[in-house]
Amino acid sequence: MHAGGEIQDLYANGFQSKVSWDLSGQTPFTLECEIETSADAATIIAKPFHNGLWRNGGGQGQGKMLFLRGGRVSFDIGWVGCVNGRTNVSDNLRHKVALKFNKRRNKYEIYVDEKLDGDGLQSVPDHPETSVILGLSIGHQVNPMPNNGDMVPDFPNRLTNISNVWYSADGTRPHEEDEEFVKIPLTVPVAVAMPMQATVLVPPQAIKINNPSSGTISAPSSGWQDFCVGGRAVQSSNYSGSWGGAENAIRGNLNSSSGFSGSGSYAHTNPNDSSPTFRVTTKTVCTCFELRVYGRPGYQRRLKRVRVELLDSSDQVLSQFDYENNERKDAAAFKIVYANGVAGVAGVRLQKYGQLQGGDDKTFNLNAVQLWGV
Repeated sequence: MHAGGEIQDLYANGFQSKVSWDLSGQTPFTLECEIETSADAATIIAKPFHNGLWRNGGGQGQGKMLFLRGGRVSFDIGWVGCVNGRTNVSDNLRHKVALKFNKRRNKYEIYVDEKLDGDGLQSVPDHPETSVILGLSIGHQVNPMPNNGDMVPDFPNRLTNISNVWYSADGTRPHEEDEEFVKIPLTVPVAVAMPMQATVLVPPQAIKINNPSSGTISAPSSGWQDFCVGGRAVQSSNYSGSWGGAENAIRGNLNSSSGFSGSGSYAHTNPNDSSPTFRVTTKTVCTCFELRVYGRPGYQRRLKRVRVELLDSSDQVLSQFDYENNERKDAAAFKIVYANGVAGVAGVRLQKYGQLQGGDDKTFNLNAVQLWGV
């Protein structure tokens, strides 16, 4: 192994490099490696704080992480946003993965097998207390878990197959004898230094729930809060004029009382809206564990074929779930449970999908939308 003369073993399953690769984007760069894995969620290369901690660096800069989420390559800048790739690489085949900063476009770019796979965000300084880590799960301060470098709930797998890692400030691949080239055996030895409980990744689940016509809903779990309250809601149309505004659905209660008109009404889009959309920007970025949608009692078809998207601060989709609700007798309220949590959520978007018939099918008529988490 070779990286400026020194790479040291870190924790149980990765390496921390002494190299000071600049990922700020203040100058163009290319960071490339090859991976081979079946992991859906794992750190590839990161630049976190001491002991792998992922925290807010404020004005001095932030940590950064190139990682897998849902089998796709993503790049996260702490407390700023995330770029998500499109290609699934969790197939036990070898893939070439690269992160570049395009100075002309002022964007970070993700490449998979030498093809552009995602782009976004702008230049953000590296915090001076961060350092490079390869293939190692890192800690997350906004998680409900201890801030001790354990990121098992979000990135539970170790990238044991990572090789041919290199960094270049001008995009030119360095020679293997240069200090910018990190030569690692294809299979990094994994010696478990401490017991770690395996985490089973559970896909989002939709559940029909009761739909009271009034009242306040308590937090589903201790310590959770509704991040829609205090946020900002918009929708693609209103029923008529100022009636039925989107803000009616994020008051934190179910006390809509006036149908679709007047003060205190339900959120209500126009039945002639061909692409009805309801969107909430949460009061702060959070980790979401449960989303609840309460429709107007007795109007189940207005929650037919709802696509639910959790968004990050750059409007990239973190999670998507299509709720069919295809029968008149079906739910006028439902919840989606994210058992493993979805980190970095800054908003939620509801939109209709598929073949819709009639005004009810094409209408959102909402009593409350609640995003519960930490």
